[in-house]
Amino acid sequence: MRITTQGEYAMRVLVRLASVYQKASEREYIVAPVSVTKLAKWEGLSRDYVEQLLLRLRRGGIVLSRRGVHGGYFLARPPEGVTVKEILDALDEKFVTPCEYPTVCNHGQGCGMRLLWEGLQTCVGEYLASKTLDEVRKMVQGGAL
Repeated sequence: MRITTQGEYAMRVLVRLASVYQKASEREYIVAPVSVTKLAKWEGLSRDYVEQLLLRLRRGGIVLSRRGVHGGYFLARPPEGVTVKEILDALDEKFVTPCEYPTVCNHGQGCGMRLLWEGLQTCVGEYLASKTLDEVRKMVQGGAL
């Protein structure tokens, strides 16, 4: 799988948003919007680039935005309810097998290697679907990433 810088930076921005998402009780959360400027500064990225990422994530249902003086972006749902696969899908980041490049592979459907690559694709998809943004946040804060 090839994760682009877009996927990498979006994950970093979302980990920042997950870290400010606070659980007030078992059923309530405190959600404080974070400005694009602040997120860009924290990650050392341009404001325009972060805004582009957040717009794509908003269209994908991962984040919401609020306008105004106390506006900004925040997670659309708790970080434990957002999977890495959902995030990458919202950005159109895909695991691409050699079979999906007709200019690279001309063996067609009958090729035995196709089963290997499809199996790998399934494993990667299942792994990404099993990891939540909250788990990634904990890994990052614990220095595991």
